[in-house]
Amino acid sequence: MTRNPASFSPRAAAALVLVGVVLFVALLWQVGGGLAASQINNGEGHAGGKGLNGFAGLARLLASSGQTVVLGRDEAAMGTPGVLVLTPPPLGLRGGDLDRAVARHRQIGPVVVIAPKWMASPLSGDQPGAQPGWVWLWSTHLPEWPDFLDDVSVELRQEGKGARRADTALNAPAPVLPDGNRVEVGSGARLIPLADASGHILAARYDETITLPGDVRGDDRQPYPLYLVFDPDLLDNYGLSHAENAQWAEAFFAQVEGHGPRRVTFDLTFNGLGRQPNLLTLAFMPPYLTATLVLALALAAALWRGLLRFGPVAQEGLATPLGKASLLGQAGAIILRARRYHVLGPPYAEAARLHLARALSLPRQQDAANTDAAIDRALATRGIHDLSFSDTASRLSRAGARGDVLDLAARLHAIERILTP
Repeated sequence: MTRNPASFSPRAAAALVLVGVVLFVALLWQVGGGLAASQINNGEGHAGGKGLNGFAGLARLLASSGQTVVLGRDEAAMGTPGVLVLTPPPLGLRGGDLDRAVARHRQIGPVVVIAPKWMASPLSGDQPGAQPGWVWLWSTHLPEWPDFLDDVSVELRQEGKGARRADTALNAPAPVLPDGNRVEVGSGARLIPLADASGHILAARYDETITLPGDVRGDDRQPYPLYLVFDPDLLDNYGLSHAENAQWAEAFFAQVEGHGPRRVTFDLTFNGLGRQPNLLTLAFMPPYLTATLVLALALAAALWRGLLRFGPVAQEGLATPLGKASLLGQAGAIILRARRYHVLGPPYAEAARLHLARALSLPRQQDAANTDAAIDRALATRGIHDLSFSDTASRLSRAGARGDVLDLAARLHAIERILTP
């Protein structure tokens, strides 16, 4: 064996290792929820939406006022103390699931449920000045959540055309309804209004202490309060285009959180944007943590071994020799192992036909039958009557047994030797 100079200098090897580490960290970041995270600005009515029906403006407003704002995409986020804001879609949601989520969080913090109203579609990209996530509001749809607060009803009312000012029980400017033609209101005996339009409730606190006929007395312990916003235009991006709505929103959330932690979690799981634990998170959780540690030790050993291996390496000979003979030998070995003898006949017959056609100066454009007949006439003129090219080539094209292929190929080779100089 011969000795070759080193392929990489220590600096080049260090640069390769550094680039690999950077790419690996980027991969971990992507797996951990960076680039792999789904697009939340999808034109829907949630805290990630920047269209008229979204609540991205509300999240930004609360964050600028000193609140800790979190966009929750798993059940763990729903279990953190503070205010939980739910913005479920009108359809495709089981009210029982919503009821359980509300009841679970009310053991640790208040809950705000903002009812949906608008049916929206994303603006096309050819709209002048359109931004990602912008929508046009083409209809309305009331929430359909059976088994969730069945004693509360929701309806649409018309308070007039254009923007309409509402009344409020909060110490804040009265909010503005940007579309008075379609106003969503609620009604129920347990609702304590916080905002209303002509006596119709727009936002309220749900009070279980109010006893209705037929109620069964349960646990006297009171959970954290539940607030209902029936018309989302009080808080969505459409409504926050009015300064009065922004001031009302700050006063509303100040009352909701009370003396609790200044943290607001906007849930996105009910909007179909939930995210399961990723591979990176699972890698550091039992029982997968053991495998991660073993892999880390193996990686460290491999890196140490690689860093110690500088200098020339021994050059071994080629495992496969070069040349046409070697190539043909390997191809033949593959065919023998696969026992695909029937694939050899047609191409060999065609190759022999082309070789003889060139040797006999036959026309190139004529078909195989005429070429075979011309070759047979050439054999006859030389007094060869026991060999027929057309018959041998036809039989070789149909042959499938190894012995038949070899015998017929030998006969074609004999014809070539006779007719070619």
